[in-house]
Amino acid sequence: HRPEDAAFLDTLQTLAQDNPQFRLLTFMTAPDAPGGQVKLDGPAIREATAELADPIYYVTGSPAMIEGLTDTLREQGVADEAILSEGFYGY
Repeated sequence: HRPEDAAFLDTLQTLAQDNPQFRLLTFMTAPDAPGGQVKLDGPAIREATAELADPIYYVTGSPAMIEGLTDTLREQGVADEAILSEGFYGY
């Protein structure tokens, strides 16, 4: 919900800075977070990946979030082979 709640955010930000082939997009839902209450939907995905030739989507979070985002990616025409996911249980 907020940057301080995001697992490994500092590490991921460093990877994004050090590797031009890696793009990190974060969406925070807490109203007081930077960019808060941003909905990750089809238009946001299209805008974020418009310049990429063959993006690979790494989706992490709760199983329900992964399922919902995977469905959204598929609706945008993303092939299953381009979607990688890992669930975090206990949310």
